[in-house]
Amino acid sequence: MATEVVVTSSLRLGDRVQNDVMTLLIDRELTQTHHPVDECGKTWATSAIIENQAELEDMKADGDLHAAWILAVADKDSNEQARWTIQGNDLARWARII
Repeated sequence: MATEVVVTSSLRLGDRVQNDVMTLLIDRELTQTHHPVDECGKTWATSAIIENQAELEDMKADGDLHAAWILAVADKDSNEQARWTIQGNDLARWARII
């Protein structure tokens, strides 16, 4: 899977991001947070769908504690879809899938 490294402000609706063992789909606009703006710029955040939730469930069942932790702290929406928060200023780097 090919990726490109981008800063948080470059992420867009519809982007897919590889973050650790998760593949995230940005299905909500990024919004500016209430963090103070400093030399690092604005801080942006959104809640993204964990696209590979089933794969993480399999990893958890195989005893992968990291996957178990991810699923334990992930938010769930009304359809029980796991979600993960993407947040950062432009010091944060993300692997956008191309």
